[in-house]
This record gives sequence, C-alpha cells and structure tokens, in this order.
Amino acid sequence: MSAIDELVKRRGTQKASAELAALHAENERLRGAVDVAEKVLKETVDGLDTWKGEHNADIVESAHMLLHLLRRTVEKK
Repeated sequence: MSAIDELVKRRGTQKASAELAALHAENERLRGAVDVAEKVLKETVDGLDTWKGEHNADIVESAHMLLHLLRRTVEKK
C-alpha cells in the first residue's frame, strides 16, 4: 500500500487531500529556497575564482556540500 493510500485510509479522502496539498506547497517552497541558495552559492564561488586566497578550495567545497544537503532535504520531503 502506498503512502498516499495509507494517508487516505487513516485520515479520510478530504483530510488526506488537504494534507497532500499542504505538503506539495511546502515542497515547492523548499525547492524555491534551494534554487535561491544555489544561485547565491554559485555567485559566491564565481566571486572566489577572482580572489586569490589560500582557503578558497575549502570554501568552495563547503558551498558544494551545503547545496548537496539542501537538495537532499527537499528530495526527502
């Protein structure tokens, strides 16, 4: 039985539909936030390419890890 079927069974069709709509809206909001974060991180990384600092590689790696975690969070919702 799928997660949706379980939800309908427990909550009833009308409540399940409302909960699914709320989850969909939250997922879209999170995707939008990840898109913004991705743009900011890309601009930051692009800016670091023009600045010669010894910690650039660590910062770029951290930015990529953050983006990966954000994407995984959205995919789990």
